[in-house]
Amino acid sequence: MLLSCAALTFQGPAADATVKRYTGMNQVYNVAQPGNSTETIAFLGKLDSVDACEKACLANAARCWSYTYHGASMGTFAGQCFGIIAPRWSPTPDVADVVSAKVSWPCVAARLQPSSR
Repeated sequence: MLLSCAALTFQGPAADATVKRYTGMNQVYNVAQPGNSTETIAFLGKLDSVDACEKACLANAARCWSYTYHGASMGTFAGQCFGIIAPRWSPTPDVADVVSAKVSWPCVAARLQPSSR
């Protein structure tokens, strides 16, 4: 029997996640505001690097499905890291100093409790 991830829970340590980076792609283009979170975008902080942004995304309490890091040349967004906490991937082409990444979490079968019938 094949199960889709919809029938499974997404669990496991961040070390089990697979991350693919895309330079010049912006997952929060025209929707994020500097230093602010929304219902589906978590402001993860002003950080020093893409690596630090990725670590913040993977450690976020709400499941982080992708992130965008803005490099030093990005004006008011410089150094800002945003995590997407909804399962969507629709980046917009941007300048090379912006990096977005897609996070794939392992599917783990939900632990069901035995029926008492």
